[in-house]
Amino acid sequence: MSSPSDQPTADGQQAAIATCPNCGEPRPRRFCAECGQSDRDYRRSSWAVVGDFLRETFEVDSKVLRTLKLLPRPGRLSIDFARNRRASYVSPVRLYLFASVIYFFAISQGPWGGGAREPADIAQPAATSQDIGTTGGAASSSPPIQAQIAILKTWMSPETGSKLDEIMQRPGGPELVAGFLQVTAGLIERLPDESNTLERAWLAVGIEFMHDPGFFRDDIVGSISVGAIFFVPVAALMLALIYYRKKRYFAEHLVLQIHIQTFSFLVTSVIVLLPGGMLGTLASTALGLWTLYYAAAAMKHFYGDGWLRTLFKLCLLMLLYAVVVTPILGTVVALRL
Repeated sequence: MSSPSDQPTADGQQAAIATCPNCGEPRPRRFCAECGQSDRDYRRSSWAVVGDFLRETFEVDSKVLRTLKLLPRPGRLSIDFARNRRASYVSPVRLYLFASVIYFFAISQGPWGGGAREPADIAQPAATSQDIGTTGGAASSSPPIQAQIAILKTWMSPETGSKLDEIMQRPGGPELVAGFLQVTAGLIERLPDESNTLERAWLAVGIEFMHDPGFFRDDIVGSISVGAIFFVPVAALMLALIYYRKKRYFAEHLVLQIHIQTFSFLVTSVIVLLPGGMLGTLASTALGLWTLYYAAAAMKHFYGDGWLRTLFKLCLLMLLYAVVVTPILGTVVALRL
């Protein structure tokens, strides 16, 4: 009985088949059929090893180009994956991580990133009753206002309480706080026992916004951005519930959601880097509408429904997502504050 290495060649000669050093099985081609290890040998010069590493890490091969070419076509990439045509494209997880890196870099560099916050101007003298007594603002001689502030400070963190004091010391700060307290008076009266976590979170957000409008830029947008990653499987589960009659596996819904979120990340990365002004606003609006259309068209092509049914299910998906995400986001903000 001949060994695997005694295979005849085209000219009748015997050619030895290499043995895989990893598993010991015959390896007639570049990759081992048993363990998948390639025939590349790293026992060579360091420059060659470094070159291979850089090429494998950053190489833009045909898979990447083919994937990026098909991604803007709603649902097409997901349909190919559902048909088990995977070898020609970058895996959904790898593509999603790549888009996430670009997205968070754009957020950090764009106007939403904001860089370092400017410190609050707390060198101004505290307002007195003579300064604001005639304007209806909050002063130390106004017991109702001070009572509301005291109630607020009983449940908020010391850091948020100090920010409220800083606002009171700024020019126009007492009037700003007085207006905020007037709008939220009914809610403040129910603090802390009769109010829920979400209501207290929005009060804290209001104080943070008065202290620094960049709070929305740095904290709220950041929380939503990070939350988008963790809510991908949640959104996929919602798709599975809405399209339960399609009898698809959860992995198929997950791949579709990953592709939609990947496209959204890439488009949003462009939006946040656009300049201001009329042209920037128009471009941002157009890209935002394109993202919404992409989600609807991807669902339509992937599940095979008509436009009316798809738009109805997209609205239902957005409603479910808001119902699930809003309380969680409010709780996260409340815990951070």
